[in-house]
Amino acid sequence: MDKKEFKQDNLIYYEDALLTKNIIWTIEGIHQLTVKGIWRHVRIRGYEVDALAICNTAEERFERYIGFELKDTDLQKAIHQAKLRRKFFNYFYIVIDLPIHSIVEKLLHMPNFLDYKIGIISSKNNTVVLPSKFTKMKKWEYEYECEKCRKIRPFQIDLFHFLKENEGRWNGNG
Repeated sequence: MDKKEFKQDNLIYYEDALLTKNIIWTIEGIHQLTVKGIWRHVRIRGYEVDALAICNTAEERFERYIGFELKDTDLQKAIHQAKLRRKFFNYFYIVIDLPIHSIVEKLLHMPNFLDYKIGIISSKNNTVVLPSKFTKMKKWEYEYECEKCRKIRPFQIDLFHFLKENEGRWNGNG
């Protein structure tokens, strides 16, 4: 593996760590859903999606799908990718490692952003800046449309969760 591939792989694993349990719990509360499962790095009709949550509504009456675009700091790229993938999901979120004020400042220069019904979450502040709006989608089977794109080894995700929770510092204990 050369330096460029190594750096790109590490960025992907870092971005995977942006989608935390707290963020999932917050989204469940906002939309009154229960997450049944999360798939990482799936391909849907030719588009790679960083994460897909399969959820149930209250009383398990309906299934809902939430897509996630995970980015370190490039909000413009995240928005571009999210707009292309939005139509495949009931809800769609960008999870980005920027503070709330930076996200809001950029959104103020995009007056039509609300039309996309895409939500934005600041992983730096662990806060939903803008909730995604529900979109009805055509019924199609994810099992047939999704193909696994990247196999993530669990210890790599755990390492990045550890680094994120400890702000990249190791205290030498345990």
